[in-house]
Amino acid sequence: MTARRALRDVGAVSFDGLDLRQLATPSYLVFPSTILILHPDYLSVVTATPLAPARALFTHWMLVPELPHTPAEEAHWKKSFELIDEGVFEREDLFAVEAMQRGLATGANESLLFGELEFPAAWFHDALDAMLGAAEA
Repeated sequence: MTARRALRDVGAVSFDGLDLRQLATPSYLVFPSTILILHPDYLSVVTATPLAPARALFTHWMLVPELPHTPAEEAHWKKSFELIDEGVFEREDLFAVEAMQRGLATGANESLLFGELEFPAAWFHDALDAMLGAAEA
């Protein structure tokens, strides 16, 4: 879950009728390689399909509540898609992932230390090991 700017301005919160997506962006991993991201007014479905040991196909679908009926609505969805797909995903998330992969590929590090807030990554690897039967090995 990622906090949104609106969370800074929240005082006492009543949970009656609260739409969490106005304060944070929840995301859910659908094992093994699909992520659902709940934006305030649409849903992103992201998949990473392995193609080779160091290659994956990243796909992002934007699901909106209904097709746009006006040019203004169409422009809104286009702008939203470009902001998240080309901005956040491409320039931030994928840029960081590709840089980490290049660093790992050098073989310069004998081990990898996850930070204190990175425990979901360890959960993922534990689940993957269990699904592949590697947990007993």
